[in-house]
Amino acid sequence: MNDDGSVYDWWSGHQRLFRALSWLVFGGREAELRSLARARLLAGPGDRVLEVGCGPGRSFKPLAVDVGPDGRVVGVDHSAGMVRRAGARARTLTVDCEAVRADAATLPFPDGSFDRAYSTLALSAVADAAAAVAEVERVLGPDGRFVVFDTRPFQSGPGTLLNPVTNRVSSWATDWHPDADVLGALESSFDAVDTEVFLGGTTFVSVAETSD
Repeated sequence: MNDDGSVYDWWSGHQRLFRALSWLVFGGREAELRSLARARLLAGPGDRVLEVGCGPGRSFKPLAVDVGPDGRVVGVDHSAGMVRRAGARARTLTVDCEAVRADAATLPFPDGSFDRAYSTLALSAVADAAAAVAEVERVLGPDGRFVVFDTRPFQSGPGTLLNPVTNRVSSWATDWHPDADVLGALESSFDAVDTEVFLGGTTFVSVAETSD
């Protein structure tokens, strides 16, 4: 999800390759970590859920199961190609679900439009992660919850020797921003943030909550 979405427009037509790349990056644990993040969301019947950086809509079906027939699922992405794929998935579901092309830093929704928000491997690909996080906080209602599964460079130890290479390759292939301070943005915008780290500290799942 880069500034114009072009990188992910390309990936939208090469999903098998993208899944293979993700499998390598996460050592086969991506599905496990996505499931963990979704479980932390605590979405329930009737909830309104926003997914930031929805990609091809892989999360729509499980989120729709969580919210049930009285809930709503909305995915946003800056890539037109990804939104087309996500929209096709949304139309196969029986719940209120849609995909919207939008910039995460300027979400097209009124304040308090959602009960839950969810983002997987997206905020670190946004040019201004702090603005995107602040927007999510704005569109969440009282006692809202935002769950983020994302990545960052190695923070310490021998792995830091790999950062110059992995940062450059990931930035080129997925418009990743290795200097994005996603955790700092969450802590600045939300009242409480709890974070678990995985894979040598390069991957994290954060739960951010509003109190009112």
